[in-house]
Order: sequence, then structure tokens, then C-alpha cells
Amino acid sequence: MLTLFSLIFADIVLSTEAAIAISAILTALVGAISYIFKLLMSSKDKQLEDEKSRSKSYQEIAHEAVTSLEASVNELRLVNGLQPFKVVAPVVPEHNSPVTEVQQDVADLQSLRARVTAASLFLKIAPRDS
Repeated sequence: MLTLFSLIFADIVLSTEAAIAISAILTALVGAISYIFKLLMSSKDKQLEDEKSRSKSYQEIAHEAVTSLEASVNELRLVNGLQPFKVVAPVVPEHNSPVTEVQQDVADLQSLRARVTAASLFLKIAPRDS
């Protein structure tokens, strides 16, 4: 039984030199493609590192802003003769397995949100619409 491949290439006969030349071209092509792939992967890794760094910076800014807000609220409470409000306990992921960095970041952001909510309740700031 003849296959389509054998019908198409039945009359083509390659010399040894032609086969070596085709192999060299294909090898160079595969090498170039793999090099481009490695460059793309390293670029992607660098972008991910940059995004993680940026995210950490924003988390630090948020933490500092919430700490300042709490200090301002506590000053107002002292002026009004009230005790400073209790520090909100940090949110902890509820499971016994090791916590990943992403889970801890989410827990930290939830803690910040709880602290902002506690301060905004004292300041009588209306909650934002969801």
C-alpha cells in the first residue's frame, strides 16, 4: 500500500551532501528557535519578579498608610477622652499545612482591610459601595 508521502517524494533522491546541508539548516533553525524561547522565558521571569517587587512596595505603602490612619484615630480618641482602640489581630490562613507566600499576602491584605474598617467606623466614614 502506497502512502501519500511515498507518492509525493518517490522521485526525489538526495545526495549525501544535500542531506547534510538540509540537516545543518534544520539544526540551525531548531537552535535559533530554542534560543528565542529561552530569551522569552527569561523575559517573562524578569517581568514576574518586577511585578512581585511592585506588589510588595504597594503592600508596604498600604501598611504605612493604615498605621498612620490608626495613629490619627487614636489621637482623636484621646482628645475625646476615649481609650485607644485595640489593635486588630492579623488574619491567619486557617489550615495546618504550610502557608504559601500568596496565601500570606492575601491574609496580610485582609488584615489591612480590617484595620481600615475599624478606623473608618470610628470616623463615621460611610462604607464604599461594592
